[in-house]
Amino acid sequence: MIWALGMEQDSLRDACLGFQQLLADRQDLAPVLVTDVADFAYFSRLGWLVEYLPELVGEGQSYQERKRAYLA
Repeated sequence: MIWALGMEQDSLRDACLGFQQLLADRQDLAPVLVTDVADFAYFSRLGWLVEYLPELVGEGQSYQERKRAYLA
């Protein structure tokens, strides 16, 4: 699992590229990216599982907080 909440889009892309190179020979792993960056075209090219945690406003605990607790 790659936990990447609060990152800037360019920094996240650089990190993902590094992980992609690091994991290139590891066919036994299925990376899961947890992010609040909506860069779906880029993420789809990674071939990873992606959990998108947007920051949504509303009543009570935020969606991002609820989903983050669920994933933890």
